[in-house]
Amino acid sequence: KPRTPSAPPPSRVRKLVRLAIPKWRSEPVAWGVVLSAGIGLRLFASMKMSTEIGVLGGMIASGDWPALFRRQLSYALWALPAAGLTALQKYASAQLALSMRANLSKEVHEAYATAPALPTALISAGGDAAEPAELTSRVVGDTASFCTEVVELFEAVVKPAAEVVALTAKLTHMMGGAQLAQC
Repeated sequence: KPRTPSAPPPSRVRKLVRLAIPKWRSEPVAWGVVLSAGIGLRLFASMKMSTEIGVLGGMIASGDWPALFRRQLSYALWALPAAGLTALQKYASAQLALSMRANLSKEVHEAYATAPALPTALISAGGDAAEPAELTSRVVGDTASFCTEVVELFEAVVKPAAEVVALTAKLTHMMGGAQLAQC
């Protein structure tokens, strides 16, 4: 894709991410969607569990033991899906990193097959001519850790953003938008 003269060149990290996620309709994007959905659903289940804990605490305080024992089932019904969603989130995270790693490895191997030496292959795969040794280490030796760190960064951005949106919506529902804005 041609750059405009005023646009800065993409960073090496951005080039690597583009190689790892080559297009919107790719396996890494699908796993990213699954991971995002898992984060959102897990957050919803956690909020429901917190609500149930608050209700159970109120029943303990009032000494309503029969109602407490009946309500524990509702808590358990939210705890089980929350545990399953945590497992889904970890699985999707690992699959996202693995699919990105496979794409990076494929690009490097294709470039290496047509190049006389590995640094030349890395340069043709999107690296800089000035630092082939650094790029070699990052792409070949550290693809797993690079992909894992990109996925962790994705989770570190998406999860807090989803929490802020969901908890703000919950507070708005509980206390009203005007009161929340004043707070």
